Amino acid sequence: MFNIMIMIETVSDRRAFESTVDKKKIHLLPSSPSYSNYIKALQYMPDCVVLEIPKKANDQFHFIQMLKQHHDAKKIPIFCFGDPLSESIKNGMLKIGAHHYLERPFNIQSIIQSVHAICQETKTGKPTPVKRYTISDDQLKQLLSPEIPANQKIDLMVKQVYNLLAFPFTILKLVSLLNSNRSSVNDLVKVIATDPTISATLLKICNSVHFAASHRRISSLKDAVVRIGFNETRRVIMGMAVMNLFDNDNSKAGFDRVKFWIHCLTSAIISQKIAKSVNDIESDEAFLAGLLHDFGIILLDEFFPTLFDTILERTIQEGIRFIDAERACMGVTHLDLTEALFEKWKIPESIQNSVINYQKIGQRSFIEKHKDKALTLCTGVSNTITKSLMFGSGCDQYIIPLDNWMLESINMPFGIKQGFREEISQELKLFQDLVNVDFEEASKSTTALSSNDIKINICLINLSKSVFIAQEAYLSLQGHPIFTPADMEEDSEKVPDLIIINTEPTSTERDIKEVLLKLSDNQESTIPTLLLISQGQHFTNLTMKSFTFSFMDTSSDLRVLDETISKILQGMVVRKRIQPAKDPSPEDKPQDDIATIQNDSILSAVLKSKELCTTKKLTYKEVGLADYLVEVAQKEISENNNLDANWMLQLADFTYQKALLKSSYKEKDSGAKKILSSLNKDQTKKHKDLLSRFND
Repeated sequence: MFNIMIMIETVSDRRAFESTVDKKKIHLLPSSPSYSNYIKALQYMPDCVVLEIPKKANDQFHFIQMLKQHHDAKKIPIFCFGDPLSESIKNGMLKIGAHHYLERPFNIQSIIQSVHAICQETKTGKPTPVKRYTISDDQLKQLLSPEIPANQKIDLMVKQVYNLLAFPFTILKLVSLLNSNRSSVNDLVKVIATDPTISATLLKICNSVHFAASHRRISSLKDAVVRIGFNETRRVIMGMAVMNLFDNDNSKAGFDRVKFWIHCLTSAIISQKIAKSVNDIESDEAFLAGLLHDFGIILLDEFFPTLFDTILERTIQEGIRFIDAERACMGVTHLDLTEALFEKWKIPESIQNSVINYQKIGQRSFIEKHKDKALTLCTGVSNTITKSLMFGSGCDQYIIPLDNWMLESINMPFGIKQGFREEISQELKLFQDLVNVDFEEASKSTTALSSNDIKINICLINLSKSVFIAQEAYLSLQGHPIFTPADMEEDSEKVPDLIIINTEPTSTERDIKEVLLKLSDNQESTIPTLLLISQGQHFTNLTMKSFTFSFMDTSSDLRVLDETISKILQGMVVRKRIQPAKDPSPEDKPQDDIATIQNDSILSAVLKSKELCTTKKLTYKEVGLADYLVEVAQKEISENNNLDANWMLQLADFTYQKALLKSSYKEKDSGAKKILSSLNKDQTKKHKDLLSRFND
């Protein structure tokens, strides 16, 4: 079956497409070219995108560009269609990543045939998903009904899972060994021997290239434990026992089980690593808590797939946490389900408590009084670090900021050291044979900001004195140079495209102004500045001559950070927490009847921007003004019928030329400097007149 994401504005075309496709062979994902649907594309990884190109196509071109800058999504073919266009515009679309463009008039069946041919050609079609457990329509209505009490919903879900799934005896027996000072290799071997699947996999792992030595093949479990190591064997057993509970079929759209297990295993490894320096935590318990912290999510996917799809769709469309989408949809969460099941399965209380409460680590008063404070912090901290370092993925990328008191409580007063990610990658390799995949390759995931062609110079000001800032780790991993004001004083070449200020709850506007005044002396242009703030903080009167201010909550989905920075660097000011809004239905979109020649001017200008960013390695800053001018001109021409706005396109075109020449000059093009100088002399007066008109 092929999963096709469709973005068709014309109602008649969309309805014809939906009614004509073979539902047995094609599953449709109706969408629009918004950032929330870019996230949806990353989550569902469709086999093809069908994209109508309207007369106002800035969003469509930006969507294509974002997909083509993503490590995995760039492989998705994009089929475009629309009104007749000039060859230069069609070629421009192909250059930024479109696969094919079909002009009207056409038969809708021809689009479907072409799309099917593209999918077959690229061989991206996924097999029909293995049918998992399901629930009746009546049960689904009960779970989604606000009138059904929460405890009744949990009882229904527990009954469904408990009757079909037993928690592995191997783990329960292993946990009992952890509490015994007399446990030995022989005791561990006895536990392993009770599970033939684990036994066979363990022998396979110990004879893999990762462990094999002197070409001596191991055939006994005891020798396997000795070769792998006592502690490492216990970790492998726990990982296998949990993962073997579920079918690892990865064909379901919207949820990648391989990346989910990478996330869980990484959280477990980090949790255990932290626990080794904390006296009152058993490191294997910390590993198991990290491994099981999102256990309820895999239960939803396995036993309640229709419900899970509904919640996941809401998470993506509204840009909220998965757990908040659960509460909005059914009033209970996967953690409630986990808590009830763990109690039935007799999971140790300390592990239960840490798994159920790890998302509350930001509530200091609650955590300080918590019975299993250290283990809960260990589990929550490892989850945030795992997401920040981009190991695997789940249902969202929401992070809880790690305040210094949290890290001090678990003996991490200096945060994580350099090379930490590489250490985790090495330890993760131990589990690669469990899912038969290269974890490092599967974890590669870039974003709209992180293509090889776009690097943003970021000056980070840490008012909170936090030793670990998730957003810093996330952006640094994408390759963006990050430096401090002190670095700028030592090296005059360090000029920021963006300033990010990590505030603390007590930060005032005066604090922010004082630190920025030191940077404003030598600045020739305005610098966009993003404030990471606590929920409830407001800086309504914050203005400075050389800076424009935008705000974003420190607790947020890391993917929203990409959208925020992208908008800021294109000249927009973001003064609230970014949450992708629900997309308007195609019927609500305004109709555009401006002349084709105006449309061609706009499309050409937009395409020029996207092509420069993609092929000429220009930064957002270099083409940001031109992008903004095109957007304003497009609105004036298309929505307000103001044909005099063509002067904005002229100014945008001049800005593009200058940016392109600067790029050539940077690449040491011998003639670029002379051309740029000539352009400046010839166009200075016209450019100044246009810019003055724009500022007015």
